[in-house]
Amino acid sequence: MRTWSAVARVGDRVSQDPPGSGAAGCAEPQFRGQVLLATVLTVAKILSGCSNWSISKEWLVAKAGGKRSVDPSGNSGSAETRASLIEGAVAALREKGFAGASAREIARLAGCNQALIFYHFGSVAKLHLAALDAVSAARNARYQAMVDDSKNLGDLVQAARSVFDEDLNEGHVTVLVEMIAAAQFTPELRPEVAARIGPWRTFAANSIREELAGSPAARLLPPDELAHAIVALYLGLEMLANLEGEREPALALFDRARKVASVLDVFKRKKKT
Repeated sequence: MRTWSAVARVGDRVSQDPPGSGAAGCAEPQFRGQVLLATVLTVAKILSGCSNWSISKEWLVAKAGGKRSVDPSGNSGSAETRASLIEGAVAALREKGFAGASAREIARLAGCNQALIFYHFGSVAKLHLAALDAVSAARNARYQAMVDDSKNLGDLVQAARSVFDEDLNEGHVTVLVEMIAAAQFTPELRPEVAARIGPWRTFAANSIREELAGSPAARLLPPDELAHAIVALYLGLEMLANLEGEREPALALFDRARKVASVLDVFKRKKKT
């Protein structure tokens, strides 16, 4: 009975997402054909009484004509589906947290069949990491633009305050915070998330090194150590602001840091003259 129930569930997955439903890019006839083929072969296996054979994903892909990124209609369905699923995962992590970012919830937000998550990413955890990568890439571009537009350390701190406010409003850093929290209880996630924080520290260290060049603080504040402290402080402020529902204490800290930065800028200008 358990085997027949499993077959029924596979069949349900095919019927849950009929052609033309869901978001653009999420209706993949090729994938449905593979799942349907797996269902039929599983039934044949049961009827034949054979229990020593299995169906590999590679065999299914081959029987379905090979995995293609472009469907027969000429649309890049596979790429669109991946993008939709990543967007859905970002939204789920931001709105529901890691515990609520299940395959079902992500699929609902993406308008996709949840079986597509495992087809495209292999696991929900890998999709979570892909979502973190997408957010990190977008925020890195924003932070780099912030640094490029800043003329001195005071400008940089003021810009950081604005970006912090922006991150809170749009929930960008929430995705990273949720993944960090999850990594504490999921050993396989820990090295993956840690590896993705490294570039944030490197970016902060390079920015600090450039801004502090020629300042008396350059000798007192090693860029790498200060960058580690800034990243930890930034994430901590984000967590507290979300927890308490109040951002004013964090913004006040940025305002005080800007005053200190302005003093350092004065010393830096005097040294140049």
